[in-house]
Amino acid sequence: MTKPAMQAPDTSQDPAADRGEVRVEQLTRRFAQRRMEVLAVDDVSMVAGRSEFVTILGPSGCGKSTLFHVIAGLLPPTAGEIWIHGERVTGQTGHVAYMPQRDNLLPWRSVLDNTILGLEVEGIRREEARERARELCVRFGLGDFVTALPRELSGGMRQRAAFIRTMLFPREVMLLDEPLGALDAQTRLLMQEWLLDVWEQMSKTVLFITHDVDEAVFLSDRVYVMSARPGRFVREVAIDLPRPRRAEMRLGAEFVALRNDLLAHIRTETLKSFQETRA
Repeated sequence: MTKPAMQAPDTSQDPAADRGEVRVEQLTRRFAQRRMEVLAVDDVSMVAGRSEFVTILGPSGCGKSTLFHVIAGLLPPTAGEIWIHGERVTGQTGHVAYMPQRDNLLPWRSVLDNTILGLEVEGIRREEARERARELCVRFGLGDFVTALPRELSGGMRQRAAFIRTMLFPREVMLLDEPLGALDAQTRLLMQEWLLDVWEQMSKTVLFITHDVDEAVFLSDRVYVMSARPGRFVREVAIDLPRPRRAEMRLGAEFVALRNDLLAHIRTETLKSFQETRA
């Protein structure tokens, strides 16, 4: 169901939000573009609970990445507030781990040294950071490639390295902006299962962006459907499938029903977006 907008809090601490969760309150973001004002995100409110996997699904250009940039503090909101763990963090950086669409691995650094960038930023000594990262690289299938350069890796391996780098950044909240979008279909399916295994072991709160409806159903606890621009949430769907999730669940009646429901809403919003671009 679509939730009504919540009232913005007026203090720096919000006891109702102090449950290790992310809250976005009535967020709006406008841009000045070619002497025009573009409304990218309009009055968006959402919540992600502790260790929850929440996906934002919507057509291209609807403001999903803009929303992430505001949550991460990379862009200021025009209006609205961001709360994490009960603390107002609007306009601030450093409170989330953020993985953008591209892996952004540094080509001159080894896999191991790419994964420790966040730890180094936090002031961890390089050797200590390498020890922490090496354990994760081994656990998640990159143990034989820690000395390799990014150009020597497959696309899936590069994404794993980027994800380990994000996981190592010591924050409880992770923003993943279409991290699997550039992969081929088979690798993407395998990476979805890998991602869930990692998330279940690490118990972090994940906000995830995708265009892929099946991916959203397979990964998520809840899905927010975003409208064509200006981006608004038009539907919130609970994904009550049992965990752990396995590939064969995609053939089940409950999975198919959830997928078809989301597909219908996404198709409507995508058509709106297409019609606007032709106008």
